[in-house]
Amino acid sequence: MRAPSPIALALTLTFAFVRVGEAAPRPRTRATIIDVAPIGARATAATPELRARVRDLVAARVRALAATHVLFSPSGYVVDGSVDELTITSREGAPEISCGVRLILSGRASGAMIAMTTGQAAFRGGRRALDARAQARLVLDVLDDATRAALDELEAHFSARRKS
Repeated sequence: MRAPSPIALALTLTFAFVRVGEAAPRPRTRATIIDVAPIGARATAATPELRARVRDLVAARVRALAATHVLFSPSGYVVDGSVDELTITSREGAPEISCGVRLILSGRASGAMIAMTTGQAAFRGGRRALDARAQARLVLDVLDDATRAALDELEAHFSARRKS
């Protein structure tokens, strides 16, 4: 028995990977990679739990952006950010809460900043003091609102970029 020639082997291997019966190959879609970095804090009142909450909100929203195919980049993006302001004061027993969140969008491969968005939210209390649990819920609500405002601005950036 004779050994097959190198050309015969190459042709056999080539044809072994060809699928029979498919009319045309389907176009390949590539998922955009979006990393959400840990959220930092300039505000001393921003605990690790609050920063993790902001990161979770950002990750969920960015996942939704990628799912709707608003984002297009061969190498992907990195979203970074910080809680720049979180003040909780009391005026005449009523709480006042103010929060500012900043998000930075960078290219994953280059590290170049593409966009920076900010979100602000505040709560000015009524005429009575709140218990600790109610005040903690209000802090979370204000933090969520500030984060959503920054995310809305980021989404508007991508929508405008997609139209151009």
